[in-house]
Amino acid sequence: MNYTKYRITLYIILFSILNTGWIIGADKNDILLVSVSSENIPESVIPVVENRVIYSFSETGLYTVIERREIAKIIKEQKFSHSGLVDEKTAIEVGELIGADVSALVHMTFIDELYYFDIKIVDNRTSEIRLVNHISPASSIVDILNGIPSLITRITGVSQSKEDNRIPIRKVRINRSVFNVSALTKHVVHNGPVVSILSYGGLFYTVGKKGEIYKWDKYDHGSAEKVFQYENWVFEEGIIGNDGKNVAVVGLDSVIYLWDTNRWGAPYQLIQSGVSSIKTSFSGHQPSIYTGDLKGQIAVWDIKYQSVDFLKSMSSLTIKSLLENCDGNGILYATNDGEICLYNLSEKMTWYCESSGIGGEQFLLQNHQGQILLSYNGYGDAVIWDKSLYSSSRFIGGKWIKSGITFRKNIQLNKKGLNIAVFAPSDDLIIFGFNDGGLIVFDAITWEPLVSNFDKRPGITAVNFIDSQHFITGHIDGAVMRWMIE
Repeated sequence: MNYTKYRITLYIILFSILNTGWIIGADKNDILLVSVSSENIPESVIPVVENRVIYSFSETGLYTVIERREIAKIIKEQKFSHSGLVDEKTAIEVGELIGADVSALVHMTFIDELYYFDIKIVDNRTSEIRLVNHISPASSIVDILNGIPSLITRITGVSQSKEDNRIPIRKVRINRSVFNVSALTKHVVHNGPVVSILSYGGLFYTVGKKGEIYKWDKYDHGSAEKVFQYENWVFEEGIIGNDGKNVAVVGLDSVIYLWDTNRWGAPYQLIQSGVSSIKTSFSGHQPSIYTGDLKGQIAVWDIKYQSVDFLKSMSSLTIKSLLENCDGNGILYATNDGEICLYNLSEKMTWYCESSGIGGEQFLLQNHQGQILLSYNGYGDAVIWDKSLYSSSRFIGGKWIKSGITFRKNIQLNKKGLNIAVFAPSDDLIIFGFNDGGLIVFDAITWEPLVSNFDKRPGITAVNFIDSQHFITGHIDGAVMRWMIE
């Protein structure tokens, strides 16, 4: 039987409002009460979620947490439910009694194998709903827990990027340590190398070098549908939009082939004359594709009109990798001489360049919260950077937040032939795949290797997670393998 539980969180958070005014719209210090309701969620999970929300609000550095015993005393005096389980109206009443100006009401549900997390901010003085936000549906509690900090960042506008503020995910994992990585299934469907694995929602796509694209159900082991094939085209890499509506693939001829995932068939073709060796990235903030090429040029393509909105020559060096910065105002790119640069789209200028200190072709990868940057090459050299969310300096919380990257740590994988790397959705793991078929699972909190698998198999040419415990690898022989971390 479905039922809803409301638990009053016995903490209050004292808000120091940003100079520009917090999202609630107050102009003074506000006290916030957090409460969590649940539907079809285990009772034991609720305190973990509560603590995660409280911790994330507190660790922005803007808030002071009032002791639990002060709130417990008021609840006892007013004779509310001793179990702490009350309805939403009572949650707001408790907030008023303890002097909370605002309530943050969280609701979690589990429906059709997916977890949902919604939050609304209510002004207790007027009963007005000031804000509603959510985390994208996820297949595990861990994914929800790891989405909370970035959600709070979106609400407050304050990044939680300091290393000592990161919440060790293993503390809330059911399996607190990673002991083994094992292959579950293998299917050879492509006629040649798998160049990309693109994941969105309950689906993922595999892109084959010989003009093939297959669609897979994440939870139906082995169900693959060929959605496109044209043998005369050679595909180099693929990307998928943040909303899952578009897939783009770069061909050997440097043409970008663009599909609407609801209408497979003949793709749009984005052609820029005189360029080669294109690298691509979708914008998460506008209907655009970013490209970098052999000539050191960056272009911004309008998806709707299939035209170039912006073209800029950055350097005489080849752009080997690029991605969008989190605020949508900048493009990070890596050159073949080891530099990492950020181009600010609003200011139309290069904001910074840093030398990575590693040689060879360099590739960039950022975690899902956008606060960690990984640069790596095929020799197994890798560098971890702390990265600003912003593409220019911002005045937040009474201080200037500088745009840039800061060196954190060198990683020595001690193995050549590194082809690909990917962060887990929870941002606490990285998978490294090699051209001899080996892989390494790395802890993205301690930056130490957790487990490896070097069984003999065809080289890994693509990898992506389908949830925080399972990932997919694509291989040079066209095989697609499903793995579990346990």
